[in-house]
Amino acid sequence: MLTNPLSGITLLFSALICLGMATPVLAKRGEPKPVKPVSLDGTEYRLAYEQLQKDKNPIGMKAFVVAKDEKSGKELWKAELYQITYDLQLETDIQDVYGTSLTATDKGLLIETEKSQKLLVDLQTHAVSVVK
Repeated sequence: MLTNPLSGITLLFSALICLGMATPVLAKRGEPKPVKPVSLDGTEYRLAYEQLQKDKNPIGMKAFVVAKDEKSGKELWKAELYQITYDLQLETDIQDVYGTSLTATDKGLLIETEKSQKLLVDLQTHAVSVVK
């Protein structure tokens, strides 16, 4: 006889999973939606991401704007937009933050993130600033 009511719920849920009648909820996200590159004066600008690792374990991510010559494909420069350090107690993929838009403006490249943060990259100095 089960004395703890939570044990009964756990047992029932486990049985439903085994029978294929319930699925556990996992903290996984899908791939981010691709952001269309911007082309200006023979240079293509696109968003790029790099996973940070320590001892082959993910510990964070960085986001960049990468500028490439459209004819040669050669990378001209790369500006870091932001860096995220993972809370290792949480699933890493749900902590990632990706860009949702990349737009050319008269002040430079405007990037908006999934967290609604707006960043501006100066095309001359490659400096990144937060837009308020």
